Amino acid sequence: MPLAFAAATAAGAAVLDCEIDGQHVNPANGSTTRGKTGIMKCVDRETRKLVREEEYRDGKAVGYRKSVDFQGRTSVGSYNAQGNRDGDFKQYDAHGTLIAEERYANGSQIGVQTYFHPNGQVRRRTFSEPGKQARASIEYNDRGELMRLRCADKPLLEGDRPLCGFDGRVSEVTFHTAKGELAGTARYENGKLLAAKALTASGTLARSEEVQGERRIERQHHPDGTLRLETVIVGRTKQSERELAKSGQPVRETRWQDGRVTEETQWYLNGRMKSRTHWDRDGDPVLVKAEEFRDNGKLRARTIRDERRSYVGLQQTYDESGALASESIYEKGILVRKRSFKDGRVVADDEYYEDGSRKDR
Repeated sequence: MPLAFAAATAAGAAVLDCEIDGQHVNPANGSTTRGKTGIMKCVDRETRKLVREEEYRDGKAVGYRKSVDFQGRTSVGSYNAQGNRDGDFKQYDAHGTLIAEERYANGSQIGVQTYFHPNGQVRRRTFSEPGKQARASIEYNDRGELMRLRCADKPLLEGDRPLCGFDGRVSEVTFHTAKGELAGTARYENGKLLAAKALTASGTLARSEEVQGERRIERQHHPDGTLRLETVIVGRTKQSERELAKSGQPVRETRWQDGRVTEETQWYLNGRMKSRTHWDRDGDPVLVKAEEFRDNGKLRARTIRDERRSYVGLQQTYDESGALASESIYEKGILVRKRSFKDGRVVADDEYYEDGSRKDR
């Protein structure tokens, strides 16, 4: 009876019949392939369709390999002695149309990889190096219109020289969606992005970006195209960020120094200040000093906390008229004294034990 082994498929396990030069073998049983050289062919016992072709050299699976998955897609390439893809690989769909051309070195993609739409149009080209993210890539819809672009510091792909601005002048690039609709624009010079705009499905501005050397400005927009968020980044570090309402009224502004937030201001939609916070990093611990305001512009509170949000030292609250309402003193995050005021006079003055109970006076 022919030797056989089971290969997993989406529908279950297909039983395969395999042979090398007319001799039945079972690749799951090394004793049946020991010392053999040639092409092993495996077919589905039920359908008799080819599932696998694999080269053996002196009993080891090395070199050419062809496999057909349960969807009918065929992969053809070669493997090294470590069982990793090595060399050129091609993949075809169930109709025999080429859908991928890849190159590997010991299991890692190297050089140019090309992928195709069912109509034969290039879908994506990438340039890869072992163990690294793709250095360059170009992606097209099935009409041949540009969808995405990633440039390296030099030309690496067919078509990237004019797109990435390697021909001595700044490129003007237009992006499309899979359906062919306008998706955005960009400008490149010598592989570096200078500016970019991304559009919504309705054609309004969704995101934009400007680059000047190490300085990059990223913008996000409301659905009507008005500015919502603007972030300034130097190198890889945020420098400032501002957030706006649809009306254009600022609602938040934050600043960083050396990668750490230093101050933040927030506003109400009526234009009055909501809060102002400063991070004092001169001592230990870092102190977060804040002022909070009511929507009528009157001061609500002054607080000092550490970066774990525990109160430190004197805290003050104010009534709706802006007059001082209370003062609380904290030591090591624990309330030790609280005074309450009315019409500028002290109406209560309490001291507390560490468990929160009042001290008798």
